[in-house]
Amino acid sequence: MKYRIEIQPGTAAEAFAGIKDDWQALFAVSEGAPFLSWEWMSVWFDQFGEGREPVILKAYRGETLAAILPMFRETKRFAGMSLQKLALMGEGIGGADHLDVISRACDKSQVLDAILAYLNEHERCETISFEALDQSSATLNVLKQRAATSGIRHSRVSENVASVCPQIDLAAGWEAVLKAGKRGDNFKRKLKKIGRESGFEFRSVTSPTETAHAFERFLRLHEKRWENAGGSELSGHPRLILFQRRVVAELSVAGMIRFDELWLGGECRASIYGLDNGQTFYYYNSGYDLKFSNLSVGLVLLGLSVQNAVERGVTIYDFLRGDETYKSDWANRRVELVDFRLSRPTAAVFAGEVVGGGISKLKAAAKAAIPQMVAEPLANWQRSWSRNYQLSQR
Repeated sequence: MKYRIEIQPGTAAEAFAGIKDDWQALFAVSEGAPFLSWEWMSVWFDQFGEGREPVILKAYRGETLAAILPMFRETKRFAGMSLQKLALMGEGIGGADHLDVISRACDKSQVLDAILAYLNEHERCETISFEALDQSSATLNVLKQRAATSGIRHSRVSENVASVCPQIDLAAGWEAVLKAGKRGDNFKRKLKKIGRESGFEFRSVTSPTETAHAFERFLRLHEKRWENAGGSELSGHPRLILFQRRVVAELSVAGMIRFDELWLGGECRASIYGLDNGQTFYYYNSGYDLKFSNLSVGLVLLGLSVQNAVERGVTIYDFLRGDETYKSDWANRRVELVDFRLSRPTAAVFAGEVVGGGISKLKAAAKAAIPQMVAEPLANWQRSWSRNYQLSQR
């Protein structure tokens, strides 16, 4: 099947405005994660796209738009050299998982092969980066096949599992989830106890007129948890908070935002900030009132959120990246997210690998040598410094 590949023209603002309707229509039939939506990507690029050029690839079958692959191009400079990189839009800062091509599932393999053939012929970047791909994605399979058959000019291949997404398959129902998980009995005990507290209530907020207030409640609880730990990756910088406020506003109008909340005594004591496409609930982040930790408000809210997802007909509860115990104890399956990189054997690429590898080794050595009582505050400072530095470059 023959596909015609084009790049959306114009400046960033013009490109996103010009493709909005087509992107939204294609996303609606793609079953992709909300991170691939026009709403998320347009805000992300406006917030973090400084110094980057949007490369929004479109694949047409005849006159029908079959796929969109949102990417960006940037130049990195170090050691007196420059390295041009092409990467999936949304990678890195902002916390997007399940990045991919936007298309109907039946088109994905063929259309991606056509896009890669186009990049092989026209793209001159030394590195092409595909981060946060689902392990089962057709995109990953096509990338591997092209690399294995030398079907792409970038001959150096790097593939690694970057993170794990614990998930709950909800198909068997709520009681099955409770029995299979490690926290089911504890949840029921804690729910019974907290149910006797004054003003106990579970709420879900999805209305665009209410989600902004729900986000501010979530933010207060979330930041309190991280204030002595260098700040979180979600809100540890004013630009991150602005990004979150904007993306909540856009996604709530599109019907893809949900805040699940636990209220006691007339106030919100725990909040889950989630994204929802109707089939999957994506647990993006959470916060809870530390003064009520003895009542396990976080555990109880999580259980009620999962139960509510079952009742709404959601099929997957996705905890996104991070294999923390509070996630894995509920999960009944795991999905790996893979970073796949194609590069050319140039001096700039080798230098970048040496620098990146050296920093990683230094971090590992320092972690092994420094006592835990010193290592944790140092890690908090390093995370905060790294986040601030990344954002200052944008």
